[in-house]
Amino acid sequence: MNIGRTISKTLRSHIDKELRGERLLWAGQPDPKIALKSVIGIWIFAVPWTAFALFWETMAIGGWVTGSTKGMQGWSGLMMVLFGVPFVAIGVGMMGSPFWAARKARNSIYVLTEQRLVYLTEKKSGVTVKSTWPADIHSLEKTVLADGKGSLKISYGSKRDSDGDLVEKSETVAGVGNVDELERQLREMKQQKMRA
Repeated sequence: MNIGRTISKTLRSHIDKELRGERLLWAGQPDPKIALKSVIGIWIFAVPWTAFALFWETMAIGGWVTGSTKGMQGWSGLMMVLFGVPFVAIGVGMMGSPFWAARKARNSIYVLTEQRLVYLTEKKSGVTVKSTWPADIHSLEKTVLADGKGSLKISYGSKRDSDGDLVEKSETVAGVGNVDELERQLREMKQQKMRA
């Protein structure tokens, strides 16, 4: 089956190993551009956050090293420097989030077999495999872009959180091509399971 883009040999071997004996019905890889765009809002927020955090650190380090600002000598100055470090780290993390999302998309694939929907993500430490069975699906919500790519939100019903509030259990197959076919196949599988 044509997956769309070329996937790594390692990811291909994990797919073959995981799906041994299962017939492949559909496969799709998340589009890295869509993944990048989905978290661009975080990046936009991160720009002023990181700029302010770096300004804070620069001023704190300068005042502590030179001792020119009253109250910035010794431990109090060092505490001001250390106080800013987590904010700089958070800013750097937020600035990198779109690129990490795109990298994760390149290393991931959704595969539908006659038994289940499988989401595989290749990592440095190995592979993560998440399976969904059609019998567990309560509803499907599809979003299709002009180029035919889209997302499919799969709802499994709801559960109560620690506060007792009702929370929807769901996952989203995001940024894949031919999402219409995935939705059609999942609906058919769900109906077959209900009849059985």
